[in-house]
Amino acid sequence: RDWSSDVCSSDLRVLAYGEYGARVIKTTTGQPTAALPHGLEPGTWVPTFIAQADPAFVRWLPVDLETLVVGAVATNQPRKDLGLYFAALDYLQRVMRQPVYAWLHTDLLTHAWDVGQLAHDFGFTKDQILVSTGVLTDTQLAARYTASHVTFAPGLGEGFGYPIVESLGCGTPCVHGNYAGGPALIPNTDWLVNAVAWRLESCYVLTRPVFNPQHVAETIYKTYRTVTEDPATRPYCAGSVRHLWWDQ
Repeated sequence: RDWSSDVCSSDLRVLAYGEYGARVIKTTTGQPTAALPHGLEPGTWVPTFIAQADPAFVRWLPVDLETLVVGAVATNQPRKDLGLYFAALDYLQRVMRQPVYAWLHTDLLTHAWDVGQLAHDFGFTKDQILVSTGVLTDTQLAARYTASHVTFAPGLGEGFGYPIVESLGCGTPCVHGNYAGGPALIPNTDWLVNAVAWRLESCYVLTRPVFNPQHVAETIYKTYRTVTEDPATRPYCAGSVRHLWWDQ
């Protein structure tokens, strides 16, 4: 639309980024809006043999079955709270005394966050934290998801979070903040973390949630216990996103 005029083109079409975006537009404008469809290719995001993971991950994966393995996939930008991720891992290890290994697949080591500095500041060794950038094949990434007990999605305002669905499709539960589009994808409310405060960001006055790392850590641990104690959890996760496969 040309906002300097009162004339609106008759062929204008708006597609919202996910169901959450559609609700936001309807709430703010009063106009119902179609949501852009999202999905996964059938047969790709399914439990995968660990040996199909990238070699760096296979060498890194701990052999101790008592070690909690947490994964995360997120771009290095301000609205992906990588600081919260490392703070929650630190609470798990230092306060809850839970042995933990964590991997992060991202695009840049230093941008909105300095990933190496975060690992250093929270006292993690190179053995504990695996950080990768660049390209992983679908099979390699699916194998990482499958080998993890739980993943964490650090987004502070997702419309549709592909890593959430990818993790669930591989049978691995995902912990996420109870805000924006993520909760619509996560089938169990026990895996959601409520905000403890709200803040405003940038010249666009974006509303962002603030989470307590302790609450994130406790939710990750509770989810981990569910995975290890209830064999129905992984099929439940995979089934929860079956409707998002493109053949559906």
